[in-house]
Amino acid sequence: MDSPTALPRGLNFAAGSNNHLPPTGSAEALLGTNPIAIAIHAAADRAIRESQRLPGFERIWLPGEQSHTKWLDRLTQGILIPLTAHKNLDELA
Repeated sequence: MDSPTALPRGLNFAAGSNNHLPPTGSAEALLGTNPIAIAIHAAADRAIRESQRLPGFERIWLPGEQSHTKWLDRLTQGILIPLTAHKNLDELA
């Protein structure tokens, strides 16, 4: 299984499947995109980041950022397991 990757903030990705048949009454199937929607999303992210924080909070996390940061940290530093579990794994090996 491939590892997850993150897109830069402000970019969205849309994927879909097409059964290669055009919609009823159409000559061909098309995928339409709206670049303005991407620009609005990036502006909203900036506005959220620049908003006032409560005392004791250094950062405002946007959806998916915390889990991606944890994934990167675990990828580079590994995952801590209890010492007893480590000993049990050593005994099994």
